Amino acid sequence: MTDAFTPQQTIELVSRTGAKKAHMRLDKLFINSCAAGPLLGFGCAVLVSVNAAPWYQDNAPGLIRMFGALLFPIGLVMIVISGADLFTTNIMVRGLKHIL
Repeated sequence: MTDAFTPQQTIELVSRTGAKKAHMRLDKLFINSCAAGPLLGFGCAVLVSVNAAPWYQDNAPGLIRMFGALLFPIGLVMIVISGADLFTTNIMVRGLKHIL
């Protein structure tokens, strides 16, 4: 037994989420967008600090790239867990609302 959604259920969930975001108040949209910035910035800071390790740059450049690729999504995961919204996503949803 799996807990996976069917394609129809997935489409329904995504459309409900999009409709909810499209009707969000602008002040809440702004606050959620501003909250996501520092979280994504933290992920970028982790990536830069990992990539700046001098020993790895000289001796294991492939390993440092792998660590960077594994650690950068930390910021995106924190955005999803905290419930913050990326500004670009909200603008896309609002634009689609006016198009459709």
